[in-house]
Amino acid sequence: MSSIDSLFYLNKQTYLDFYETLNKINLDSKLSKKICEVEEFSTPLNIGIHVLEALNIYSRYISIEIKEKFYIDVIEIHNYAEYMSLSQIINSNFDRIHTKLSELGEEDIDNILIKPKWGGEYDLEMFFEHIIVHNMRHKLQLEKLISN
Repeated sequence: MSSIDSLFYLNKQTYLDFYETLNKINLDSKLSKKICEVEEFSTPLNIGIHVLEALNIYSRYISIEIKEKFYIDVIEIHNYAEYMSLSQIINSNFDRIHTKLSELGEEDIDNILIKPKWGGEYDLEMFFEHIIVHNMRHKLQLEKLISN
């Protein structure tokens, strides 16, 4: 297994962990519970939407570099069912990115540099490390909510 394969696996696993945590909150009917004043993070569902939107943005950055479209142009989520549906699409897009990257040579992968709007320059491994930590950070945020 290459390092890229491992990072794709870790991304999928950390997102699945996040998703399962959000689902526990949904089963407890607390998805709409207001937890802070910042709109983007005001409810558990909004945190879920934020994570999906971020994953879509990450897939857009990678798509630009590999010259294939593996992202959704506009995301609109109003409820948990729409969240679940888009979650499947975005995860499928990451699977498609993984397949496309598997077709590239190691040198091509090593030459991918992503320049996100927040600044800096990331090679693909660094970018996936960022994605993985983002998933983990918000899972911990949800776990804290559950424990309160």
